[in-house]
Amino acid sequence: MNISALNKINKLLDTAIYYLETLDEINSEYKMKMLNKVAHEIIQEKKILKEHLSPDNLKELEKKISPKAKLLKETLDNIIEKKEEELEVTSLKLKYIKNQKKLATYIRR
Repeated sequence: MNISALNKINKLLDTAIYYLETLDEINSEYKMKMLNKVAHEIIQEKKILKEHLSPDNLKELEKKISPKAKLLKETLDNIIEKKEEELEVTSLKLKYIKNQKKLATYIRR
């Protein structure tokens, strides 16, 4: 098992989790660029490991990074769920405003 590769992937996953957890409206463009960069680095590391490790060692490595990968997925899922809720609230507000506008137009007639 290549310990340095495991450490590098763990650091990349930690970085990705950090970017997701600190994502907000102000810095979203920068953080998304950095997340994309980290994802590409993880993909490259995985390709290198596939070339140099046996299938058994790869399975062992995946078991060791699985908790962080799951945390990353959960964090991303939570962000998506939160944004969907915000979108729904905004949609309802817009619908209310549209109905108020129609009502005001109707009353003026």
